[in-house]
Amino acid sequence: MSSENIDPTVLKRGVLFAVDRDRAKSLFAARGDDALRDCIRDFAAAESIWSENSAIDCEGNWQAIDASLSAMEGKAQLDHCLLGGRPMYQGSEMTVTLVRPDLVPHLANLLAEVEDDALRESLPADVDFADLQATFVKIRELYRFAVEHRAAVVFAVEH
Repeated sequence: MSSENIDPTVLKRGVLFAVDRDRAKSLFAARGDDALRDCIRDFAAAESIWSENSAIDCEGNWQAIDASLSAMEGKAQLDHCLLGGRPMYQGSEMTVTLVRPDLVPHLANLLAEVEDDALRESLPADVDFADLQATFVKIRELYRFAVEHRAAVVFAVEH
């Protein structure tokens, strides 16, 4: 995605970032809520994070996917993939969570085991499965990418 193609409203739809050590340092160095929100907005606006495949637009499907993963029996830790990570910020403007790099491989393996039927069964009836499945595949791929690069995973959404 080139910088002219980066949608300034992408954070409203939810974004998942694979955050390397340098980006994680800038995230943890952000002191205060405003600085953290600015750091996340800088990530979302950076062409490099998109061109490196270190970020995905959840296209507004994150809520249904999070609910579906949380409802799956026998896979309790899947709820950590989006909203269940370490809370970095929860405010009226934005929610930011982080999954540590040491937990990413376990979650990536759990995501790899999720079959389409299980995902479909745990969704509300009014959800377009094909659209949601495409986003889920991107989430799975981002987690695999994060494993390969020993990266943390950060989820952010503006309210």
